[in-house]
Amino acid sequence: FKILEYATPDFRTELLDQLDENMAQRLVDKTIAAGRSIGTLHLAMRELGESDAELLAQLERTIGAVQFLRLIVANGTVYELFKILEYATPDFRTELLDQVDENTVHRLLDKTIAAGRNIESLHFTLGQLARTNHRGRFEELVGTSGWWRLVIGVGTLSGLSHLSEAMSNGFRRRMISASSTMAPADWHQILSRGLFFNACTFAIGEIASYPEASRAAFQAALEQTADHLAAKASWFDLNSSPPQRIPAWGRFFVRLCGRELPP
Repeated sequence: FKILEYATPDFRTELLDQLDENMAQRLVDKTIAAGRSIGTLHLAMRELGESDAELLAQLERTIGAVQFLRLIVANGTVYELFKILEYATPDFRTELLDQVDENTVHRLLDKTIAAGRNIESLHFTLGQLARTNHRGRFEELVGTSGWWRLVIGVGTLSGLSHLSEAMSNGFRRRMISASSTMAPADWHQILSRGLFFNACTFAIGEIASYPEASRAAFQAALEQTADHLAAKASWFDLNSSPPQRIPAWGRFFVRLCGRELPP
């Protein structure tokens, strides 16, 4: 992949012409056995796609969706699956998604959370999938419980906001409704990874659209997390927060937002 990324166009073609399915499977086997990171494969795919989409399609066909997914499940996380889906050709994206089932997704979710993998850019992939009508398929594969498990495990309020915006309208409503089962400890995990500004923005602009049980759990978590968020806030973080909606500027968050959350 890295050689293809930086090779000249003519040499890329010559090299791929020498690669067959058996050779590709041997390379996949060796990559899995070595535990080699695949975190940059999507960059090579992006380069190939931008310079020669047909060449990328040839590489995808040679490796095949089954081997690609086997590599992702063995050495990757949900992040790698998302990024490869983002830069794959539309036809291969369909083939790859056809190989993914709920068990595979849940295994990748577990690995993503265990590795503490950053998911703050996943909304870009959801946006890309929306343009090719693959978004709904992937939303359902993960499911509302899976998305919440991912956000609680490694996400932030900012990431949650971006993911929600990128989801289809119907699935977003289901996602928000499913939040009613979340405990204050779940919101505490999400809050504690973020910034003071994220907490301000979410409390003022988004939590009002959540069910009453979710608002209560969020408020309880906010009261527990406020001092920590305020204490670690930088001047940029504080200065970016919306002062016109927050009284008593300069105090800890609970005092700054010392009022009931929107009904």
